Amino acid sequence: MEWILKNHVVWDFFYEHCSYFSTPSIRLAFEKSVFFVENIRSIFGNQYFWVEAHPTREPRLLSLEDVDQLTELAQQFSEANAKLLLLWKEKLNDLHAQGNIAIWGAGAKGVTFANLFDPKKNLISCIIDINPQKQNKFLPGTGHPISGYHELLQKNIRSVIILNPNYRQEIEKLLGLLGVNGIMIHEFISGVKNENSY
Repeated sequence: MEWILKNHVVWDFFYEHCSYFSTPSIRLAFEKSVFFVENIRSIFGNQYFWVEAHPTREPRLLSLEDVDQLTELAQQFSEANAKLLLLWKEKLNDLHAQGNIAIWGAGAKGVTFANLFDPKKNLISCIIDINPQKQNKFLPGTGHPISGYHELLQKNIRSVIILNPNYRQEIEKLLGLLGVNGIMIHEFISGVKNENSY
């Protein structure tokens, strides 16, 4: 939850995510289940928690201090959200004016992003996914076609949007193997663009 709120990743709020934990709430879940938490650390680019705990006898109660930081982050997210949604929509329109756009990843982030920003398929040409079982199918809700990365050139893709920075190096490597020229990679995290050309 903290990573989502800090980075304003609105497309990470979706049905399949049954639980959103902060550091205090994951600790509370373990300790109310009568575990003593020895260590909590963030992994996978701060998107997931690794918890080490062992059984104990005394459950712990959450203090108000534990929720203060999350409350502040949620307030900041709420205040910035409408502005960021407009910023990202404008960015998509600008990219579309320069050429065809692809979203990398037909998983939950890609599905949510496409449904939020391009429900009528006016801006995004396709969704790229390396899973062959998703290719030649369509995105839920919007119906965007799902393609393999090897189809980027024949679809004349000018911009690729990645929604999870943890996969950036993998994507750059695949584009390098493909030998593409002139494709821009864009990250939509915190409304700050991070772009490279290939």
